[in-house]
Amino acid sequence: MKLQDINFIDSTVCKNYLLQEFGHRDYNTLSKHEKDRVKVFTTLIEFIETGTILPSKEITNFNCSIGRIMIDYITFKTSQRLAKHTILEYEQQLYRFLRYLNENMVVSIDSINQLHILNYIKQINPQKKSLARMAIRVLRDFFKYLYNQKVLNKDYSWLMPKDNYKAQAKIPSSYSKEEIEKLIATIDRGRAVGKRDYSIILLAARLGLRASDIANLKFVLFISFMEHVRNIKAEKLSLKSITKETVIAFLDWLQVERKSSDTTRNIRLAALHSFFRYVQYQNPDNLYEYQNIMSIRSMKTKNTVMNYLSVEGIKLLLDQPDVNTQKGRRDLSLLSLLYDTGSRVQEIIDLNPSVIRLDKPSTIQITGKGNKTRIVPLLEQQVVILKNYLHEHGLLKPQARQYPLFSNSHQEKLTRPGVTHILLKYANKAREKDPYEQNYRLKE
Repeated sequence: MKLQDINFIDSTVCKNYLLQEFGHRDYNTLSKHEKDRVKVFTTLIEFIETGTILPSKEITNFNCSIGRIMIDYITFKTSQRLAKHTILEYEQQLYRFLRYLNENMVVSIDSINQLHILNYIKQINPQKKSLARMAIRVLRDFFKYLYNQKVLNKDYSWLMPKDNYKAQAKIPSSYSKEEIEKLIATIDRGRAVGKRDYSIILLAARLGLRASDIANLKFVLFISFMEHVRNIKAEKLSLKSITKETVIAFLDWLQVERKSSDTTRNIRLAALHSFFRYVQYQNPDNLYEYQNIMSIRSMKTKNTVMNYLSVEGIKLLLDQPDVNTQKGRRDLSLLSLLYDTGSRVQEIIDLNPSVIRLDKPSTIQITGKGNKTRIVPLLEQQVVILKNYLHEHGLLKPQARQYPLFSNSHQEKLTRPGVTHILLKYANKAREKDPYEQNYRLKE
C-alpha cells in the first residue's frame, strides 16, 4: 500500500491486488497458501460491497419428491451415530446431485437412469480429488440404500467408479531416539500443560506404554507429586525411585492435601497396581519392590444402596408429561418404556422400530453391553402408548425401521444428557406437586 500510495482499502484495491498477484491463473492450480489468500480477499470484497458475509456452505433445499427421499436417507445415516460434520457433508453432496437432476428435468426417483449418474460423475472437477471421492462414496451408499429399501428395483451403486484417491500416510508406530528428543525439545515445560505433555511422552518413550494405558492409569498426578513433594523432576524419575513408602506417602498426600475420598484413593492405587503388574514382566530386576507396592491394600468404602422409586412415585412421574403436545407424548413413551423394560439409558436411545414386536405376545429386543441381546415382554398399556407414538412419527413405515426410536427436534437421536434433562424436568415437576409425599420420593 505504501508503494502504491494507497491510504484506505476498498473493493477496487482488493481486486487490483488479486489481479496483480495471480493474474488470470486457474484457481485449481494454486497452492493451498495461495487459495487461502484468495479466499481472504474475496471475503473482504464481499463484506465491503454487501455489508454481509454469506455462509461458505450451500443452503440446501430438499422440498421435492427426490429431496424427501434424500432426507429419509440422511436421517437413516444420522441414526448410525455418524459425526455431525460427516452428516453435513452427506447433505451437501446429495443436494448437489439433486440440483443436477432438477437442471436435467428429473423430478422422480424412478426417472433416474444410468446416463444421469455417469454424466453427473463426469462433470465433477477431476482436479478436486477429495471432492470427487466423497461424491462417489456418498452416491454409492445412497443408491445401495434405495435398493435395499426397495425404493428402486435396480442397484445403481455398481455404476460408481473406483477412485484412485491416496490416503495420507499414517503416523509412524515407532520413533527413533533422535526423533523423540526433537519431539521433547518442542514442549514448553514452563507451563502446566507442557509439564503434563512432557510426562506423558516420557511414559510412552521410556516405558513403552500405549496411549490407552496412559489414559487409564491417570499416572500424571503421581509424577507431579514426585516433582513437587519429593523434589524428583520428571526427567530424573526412575523406577528405583518408586518404593512402597513413596506410594503410601502419595496416597496420604491425596487425602490430606487434595482432600480426596477413599474411593478416589482406591482408584489411584488400582492404577499403580496395574502399572507395576505390567512393569514386573518388562523389568524383573526389581521384582521384590514391585510386589511390595502391589501388596498395599485398598481402603474399605461404604457400599451405597441403590435408590429406587415406589409405584406411587412412578405413577406421579408418568403423570407429568403433557400428552396434548407432541414432545409430551414422546416423553411419556420414553419414560414408560424405561420403567417397563428396566433398561439403561444408552440401551433405550439405541433402539429403533425394527426391534419392537407389537403383535401378541408383544416384546422388544434390547441390546446391552458387549452386544448381548435380550427379549423383554411389554405390558399392554405400554404397547398402546408405543403404537400411538410410532404411528404419529411415521415410524411404522418400512423405510423407517432403522430410524432412531426417540429423536429430538432436529430429528437426531437423543443423547444420554438429553434423556437426563427430560427425566430431571419431570422429577422436579413431581416434587413441586407434592414435595412431602414419601411414597414417590427416592428411597435412601
